[in-house]
Amino acid sequence: MSHTTTSSDHHTLPSGIWTALVTPFDQNGQLDLPAFADLVQWQIEQGVQGLVVCGSTGEASALSLKERLQLLEVCLQYANGRVPVIAGAGHNDTQQAQRLQQHMGQAGAYATLQTVPWYNKPSQEGLYRHFCCVASSCDTPFLAYNVPARAGVNIDIDTLVRLAKTCPHMVGIKDANAQAARLQCLVHDLALIRPDMVVLSGEDHFILPLLALGGHGVISVVANVAAADMVQLWQAWCNQEIEQARQLAHRITKLAQLLFRQTNPMGVKAALHLMNKAQLTLRLPLYPPNEQQIQRLRTGLSQWGLLP
Repeated sequence: MSHTTTSSDHHTLPSGIWTALVTPFDQNGQLDLPAFADLVQWQIEQGVQGLVVCGSTGEASALSLKERLQLLEVCLQYANGRVPVIAGAGHNDTQQAQRLQQHMGQAGAYATLQTVPWYNKPSQEGLYRHFCCVASSCDTPFLAYNVPARAGVNIDIDTLVRLAKTCPHMVGIKDANAQAARLQCLVHDLALIRPDMVVLSGEDHFILPLLALGGHGVISVVANVAAADMVQLWQAWCNQEIEQARQLAHRITKLAQLLFRQTNPMGVKAALHLMNKAQLTLRLPLYPPNEQQIQRLRTGLSQWGLLP
């Protein structure tokens, strides 16, 4: 049910739970690197298979290149080879995406996450050529990230299959479509030509359906606050303890619904604040939840036993 990998196999991503890390800021809006280091350490102790830094959950669009590289450096330092680290490197300007790909690869990222360009609304041919240009910029592997709710366009399965055939540097897909028929076809079609290709869910509540369809795990927001639950679900699935996996998946779905009442990462950052793991500071245009929303989060997290 899972892929195996070795540290020397740079082009094979481990299956399982990858945490899309938040970026803690201090009260002045600057990077809170000690809090970030503590979060990295805690995630690894909880048993996640990998970490993703500077993704949308990490407010990457509000980070400078210098800040992105600082976060990646700290994550790599504290991970210390125990888990691989993926760095967000997406941009809706192809040349900028190429530069970010190069920078993150040179800084030591195991792979990068390349988002479908947002706002531009490119054609399928434009999407194909965008990812090909990113791949040609350096040898660092990448995952294509399909997130139509944010990007405004959906990358077709045929386009992903075409990329898989012609772009060996693309080693995985993060797909935020919670659509069983699409994902079933995607997993099946990719496996025919690239058995090493990892398909990860971009939706926490859809991890179990994707695993049942032959997928390989999730890049998780919920794991920021409940990594142990996510890891237990993964282990239950691998051990064929299906009923336990179902129960955990239900718990995770309810928690995801609580955290996503506000635009991500507003809810999860507020939850980490209530757990004493991060300041409740976001960079505009994101803004912290109001007191009523905070109280709803506090009640829910308390019911889940997640508050200190």
